[in-house]
Amino acid sequence: MELQFNPYELPSAPTFNYDELKTALTERCHHYETVVYTDDDIKQAKSDRADLNKLKKALNDERLRLEKEYMTPFKAFKAQIDEIIAIIDKPAALIDARVKEFEQKKKEEKREQIVALFADAGLPEYITLEKVWDESWLNSSVSLARIKDCLKDIAFRDEKAVAMIKELPEFSFEALEYYKKCLDVTQAMEKATEYSRMEKAKKAAAEKAIEDAQVREEIPLSDPEPEEVEETTEEEHFWVSFKAYLTAKEATELRAFFDYNKIKFEATVEKGE
Repeated sequence: MELQFNPYELPSAPTFNYDELKTALTERCHHYETVVYTDDDIKQAKSDRADLNKLKKALNDERLRLEKEYMTPFKAFKAQIDEIIAIIDKPAALIDARVKEFEQKKKEEKREQIVALFADAGLPEYITLEKVWDESWLNSSVSLARIKDCLKDIAFRDEKAVAMIKELPEFSFEALEYYKKCLDVTQAMEKATEYSRMEKAKKAAAEKAIEDAQVREEIPLSDPEPEEVEETTEEEHFWVSFKAYLTAKEATELRAFFDYNKIKFEATVEKGE
């Protein structure tokens, strides 16, 4: 059973006075593109438009007629082809479903064999089959021996990665826990670096806070947030006159003291000897 086409000849293309018509229309249409119609020429403009549309319709109508005539035998041929294809499609679909069912069954059987191989591979608990699964293992072209070698390679890479992480100078425990989740030694090493950077930033912030506290203790008068003490009794105020020999810094701190305690004062400055 094979497809055999009987000899046939394609119909020749219809011909008409193409060159003559093209030349004449090119010159005439160029005239229409450049002509300027005045209000008095509107009747002529409508006539010219009607002539052009009439010729255009005649050309298009003839094209459609010949196209229908040419396509009639092809449509009959296409209908016959579609009928044969419909006969083929039904059993082909049944066979395809049977083949896919067989292939799926073989894949499930192979999946069970892979699960057994994985159980015997002696990998750590944090390495699950889901984490290392490769869908290509189910292909018939991939042997069980090759899959077993893949599992051995996974075990080797894991031992190497764990040893590398444990040699980290800091945050090796955290990095190892992170590796157990992602099984990516590069990401685990980057996580250790991130932890180290964060720890250094925290330490620098703590040292800065201590330095700031020490500065505030040395200059208590400049404390920007003094604790307010509520006065419970109204005491008598009186003026006290005195002189003090101060540096500019000391005078500023004394003024801050007065302001902090809400003490009224009047100051005069005399140049010291």
